Amino acid sequence: MPIRSKSNGFYTIRALADGDDEEDDDIAVTGPDGTVAEVLIYGPIGDGCLFEESVEAADFVQDIAKVTADRLQVRINSEGGSVPSGITIYNALRRHPAKIDVFIDGMALSIASMIAMAGDTITMADNAMMMVHAPHSLIVGNARDMRQSADLLDTWANQMAKAFVRVAGDSHAADINAIHTDGEDHWYTAVEAKAAGFITAISDGVKIAARYDFRHIHNVPAAAAAYSKKEPTMAKPNENGRTDARSTDTQHPQPAQQPPAQPAASPAAPEARSPSMADIKAAETTRKQAIRAAFKPFAGYQGVPDLQDECIDDMDITADAARTRLLAKIGQGAEPLGTAQNQGAFEHGVDEIDKRRQAKSEALLARVGGIKDDKGNTIALDTSNPYRGMKLAEMAKASLKEVGVDVSGQNPEEFAGKALARHVMAAGGQSTSDFPVILEDVMHKILLNGWNATPITWSRFCRTGNVSDFREWHRLVPGLIGGFDRKNEAGEYVAKNIPDAEMQTIRAEEYGSIITIDRRVLVNDDIGYIQQMASGLGMAASRGVESSVYKLLASNPLMRDGNALFSVAHNNLDSAGAVPGVDALAKAANTMAGQRAPGDDNEFLDIQPAVSVSNKSVAMDMQVIVFSQYDPDASNKLQRPNKVRGIVGDIVGSPRVMGPEWYLFAESSVAPVVEVVFLNGASTPRLLQTEDFATGSLKWRPTLDYGVGAIDWRGAWKNPGA
Repeated sequence: MPIRSKSNGFYTIRALADGDDEEDDDIAVTGPDGTVAEVLIYGPIGDGCLFEESVEAADFVQDIAKVTADRLQVRINSEGGSVPSGITIYNALRRHPAKIDVFIDGMALSIASMIAMAGDTITMADNAMMMVHAPHSLIVGNARDMRQSADLLDTWANQMAKAFVRVAGDSHAADINAIHTDGEDHWYTAVEAKAAGFITAISDGVKIAARYDFRHIHNVPAAAAAYSKKEPTMAKPNENGRTDARSTDTQHPQPAQQPPAQPAASPAAPEARSPSMADIKAAETTRKQAIRAAFKPFAGYQGVPDLQDECIDDMDITADAARTRLLAKIGQGAEPLGTAQNQGAFEHGVDEIDKRRQAKSEALLARVGGIKDDKGNTIALDTSNPYRGMKLAEMAKASLKEVGVDVSGQNPEEFAGKALARHVMAAGGQSTSDFPVILEDVMHKILLNGWNATPITWSRFCRTGNVSDFREWHRLVPGLIGGFDRKNEAGEYVAKNIPDAEMQTIRAEEYGSIITIDRRVLVNDDIGYIQQMASGLGMAASRGVESSVYKLLASNPLMRDGNALFSVAHNNLDSAGAVPGVDALAKAANTMAGQRAPGDDNEFLDIQPAVSVSNKSVAMDMQVIVFSQYDPDASNKLQRPNKVRGIVGDIVGSPRVMGPEWYLFAESSVAPVVEVVFLNGASTPRLLQTEDFATGSLKWRPTLDYGVGAIDWRGAWKNPGA
């Protein structure tokens, strides 16, 4: 057949060893292993829009779908770019029926590293680099916008991590989730990437002559920085905190990336660059935030608010220069506290009381064992901790002594009750005991560890939402509205007609339990009781959300239109039950694609399945069907290509699906069906404490406010099974 080629922006699709520039829809060449096509992803992903799907990515999906090859060789040399574009490209490759062989020729950084995970095999040159990190964004807005954007970034990170878990295996899931959320850039050589399970093979490499734009990446190691683009330097502040008046070019046309023509003699040294408009905006935002943070503790001083406004309005005043002016302002008329030889100094940070509380909490958590801190590190015994190894009663006694309560000569039965009381009588009057605060901190950390340690599956096919109170909230899925309408003859835009039956509702409910600790727990040093109760309730809370989702599926609830979630009326229920098979899956995919948008236009939505949900046994059968290269249902062992290979990227098996039925769900960000909402975005349990005066005990109430509801039916399919 003739060899054709297709190029657009950051990618080129061509027949292997292509030498013809003509375009054709059939891009493949016949080889010993069948037809083979080559995909070159060289350069930044997308066309400059970091958090929108680019036009080029949309073109890629259309172009790759036209390739009728048995194998795709995908070669990557990219510094990353748009997250939605990268996920779109990854999914397009995973959907393709061909065998995907990925080769990392130079760099697979940021979202480009996720694209590499689309391969059935992933080979990395021994001098190439891979970098994995959490998604980045430039955000402008108020505090609410920032919080919503942070939640969105976490969602993107979770979706990206799934691609790496698919390659490395579920045993690496915790580590992979951590590197996608800890805010650090994780760099890998080929050897390190193979050890992490991200690649399957290492090949010999050659020196690279390409140059990359690393402005969106932090902490670039020397090995990678050698490929940085050469750009002018940025003006630096002088000793007065102001920048020199000089023009700075912020526009840098990006030449089209091409595969390296020949090896370079040696990598160039890292060179400085000039700032982009995004850099300038981000730096200005950081400058203002730093100035406001420095001035906030002194807002009550006369003249300080006016000085803050002056510093913020003058872009030439750096944060350090503003702090210097602030110190001069609040020091006006004050005398030094020390002599010239022994001047006093300001110190800020954690005070002594907070340090003691933290040390006590860590000592107790080290005794429990296996508890992780906020950074995911296991809390271990610190030999320098003065409270290490203390029993509960000993720590309670130390807490009382530190606030001036005389417990000399008293046994634990006598002072334990005092330690559990927030307010106790001390020398000179009433004082506040910190022991209840310590217990609360310990129990909350144990509670969250139990929550996080419980395996869940609902987040893989449900949308996570947020509500601000307990009333019913309406849910209209805007992504399922059809196309735009043309202006009418009067020059007016046409209002969308969405039927009332499409408006579903969802609400959060209150869930919780109570833990009681009395003085007997302290006297008996029953740290195991605290650990079992708090951890058990954390796991119970997590299982409660999981159970609620599957109970909803099993109940097949009525929607606002009067029909069940899965019904013939909704065209998402197979009338004839069957085990998972090639034909059954093809039928389901075809029906989901044929779903139409609500309203007058009734447009086709072309929804694609992404996740299957069933019991464990059916899930194993589903894996055989979906991941087989050849049709497993073909008779006489005929090696017929599997037309539903890779039809879903995630297969969920749960014992909470009690029967043989199986479901298909679209990506929850595209066509959500089930939503789990949390009150005010609190998606982990919180702990409320109260003192029981009658019994002298402390009570804690772990609570979680959430709700589960079906919000649409178009993005799902159910087969009753057989």
